[in-house]
Amino acid sequence: MSGPWTWDLVLVAEPEGGHQAAGGFAAMAATAEGITHVIEKLDRVAWEGEAAEAYRAYLSELRTVVLKTMAVAEDSQHATVGATGTLDALRNPATETAEELNRFQAAVDQMNGPNNDDLDFVELTQVAVMRGQATQSLARVRGQKDEALNLLTDLVKAQEETLLALRPPRGPDASKISDPAERAAVEALSGEVNQTLDKSGDTTRARDYADKINQADNDYARRLLLLQAADDLTAEELDYLLDHLDTDALHNALATDWMPFGGGPEDTAAQRELYNKLAGKVDLDTLNGLADQLPEDYWHPNPYNDVPGLGDDLSPDGNNLSWQPLPDAGKPVTPDTIDPNDVQQRGLGDCHLQATLYSLASTPEGRQQLADNIQLNPNGTYTVTLYRNDGTPVPVVVTPDTPVQRNGAGWQSTYDGNQANWVQLYEKALAQTNAELSQQPSIESGHGQNENRGYPGLNGGFPEEDMARITGERPEKVDSPNVTDDQLRQFERDGKPVTVTILGEDAYKDPNGTNLVNNHVYSLERVDWSTNPPTAHLRNPWGSEHIAMPLNDLREHTTYMTVGK
Repeated sequence: MSGPWTWDLVLVAEPEGGHQAAGGFAAMAATAEGITHVIEKLDRVAWEGEAAEAYRAYLSELRTVVLKTMAVAEDSQHATVGATGTLDALRNPATETAEELNRFQAAVDQMNGPNNDDLDFVELTQVAVMRGQATQSLARVRGQKDEALNLLTDLVKAQEETLLALRPPRGPDASKISDPAERAAVEALSGEVNQTLDKSGDTTRARDYADKINQADNDYARRLLLLQAADDLTAEELDYLLDHLDTDALHNALATDWMPFGGGPEDTAAQRELYNKLAGKVDLDTLNGLADQLPEDYWHPNPYNDVPGLGDDLSPDGNNLSWQPLPDAGKPVTPDTIDPNDVQQRGLGDCHLQATLYSLASTPEGRQQLADNIQLNPNGTYTVTLYRNDGTPVPVVVTPDTPVQRNGAGWQSTYDGNQANWVQLYEKALAQTNAELSQQPSIESGHGQNENRGYPGLNGGFPEEDMARITGERPEKVDSPNVTDDQLRQFERDGKPVTVTILGEDAYKDPNGTNLVNNHVYSLERVDWSTNPPTAHLRNPWGSEHIAMPLNDLREHTTYMTVGK
């Protein structure tokens, strides 16, 4: 255990968000109340006749819906205020817990001595007692936090079920009005109301799909209906549908482990196709809500193993990652927006991918291909085209956000700069599809594949797999000891992207004293033929600690080269 601990790392949940949510519910309730007053004034107008009765019936139905919505908003506001108050009240005990943990750590450091071996039996017993006390304190605070959040979840879930049953009424019914002029006037009004509802996606067929999916008796049936709806409905109707589905039913229908056949984890291509259909149509706000309902899953792929979900990392040195918009979200990717120096590997061990991207971005042909395979969709998502080993295209719809550390820095790759979108879009698309694409045989016989879902699936790998998945063509592998000067010159003349892999080689420092990193992948930036002997310049995907080594050292201390087409 290391410190110092702080109260927000112990508690994590920030009450400020609860205050904002409560304010939003209050504003909703106030708006609904204002609408009911307008309806009451209209209802008191001294109208007579069949048209007036039709209109009053419509107003009465509308008022009922608005009042129920206002009640839901008020109940949600009260529940949020209560949970937020509980979290506010936990600040002091959380601070005390953090201080207790810090005291425990300081005491252990003092007793343990510089060599970490000075504790006798009595001291070891004291440490065990202190550890127990600190653990109990931490568990108590976490338990209170979880209890408050669980209560809020249950209350909001109950309100959600009420909202699902509320439907704004269609326009006034003119069918029973005998006077032609009055009937025409009410029909015109009804047409405007219905047209407004239709534009918002509130159509008969969207309602029918919502009812069928909510009433389906198993997840398999829901899944098939959702797939059909994704084909049949417009973007607006699909937004309406997803907003009116029971949260648990939708989660179960979308979850990647919901069934071992018919689109379950055994059929990752079917998962991707359904997700693509949804993500390519729906509004980004709706899509972000779906991503939150599928934690560590498709649109927000799991950023790291063995750590709780985003925003719930309670380790003292944890990252507490959150999903943030890409710097240039919503802008198209063109060859001019691709700079190889955008590649800056961070916390994820995907040097194989980063070096491949740098090498491809270092040639005009590579920049063109990289840009052509990223298309901006009308709803703000991006479709990244990857490939199977046989060259079959694999389109992947990616949301324009990325995991970011608490300090605002990128976690898996660089987050700053105006031209970093393309790197993170490729990285995210590969994270989303790694479980699917890793089911193929390896490009290179004997090379195992990391089949994990999400970003951990990119943690360690081989550049030949990345080159094939990004370009659709199998690269050439050349063992470093056997590469000739003529081959290297030809690679340069042909503008080939080249990476250099080091696997289990002896320690090496270049003439400038920079260490060659073992079990790592570099980009071959260039060969300087003017020096004697010629010098190979290797670009480290970290963005620093680049290598300049004589060609003979390259042959002796690196393992193999991956050469793109």
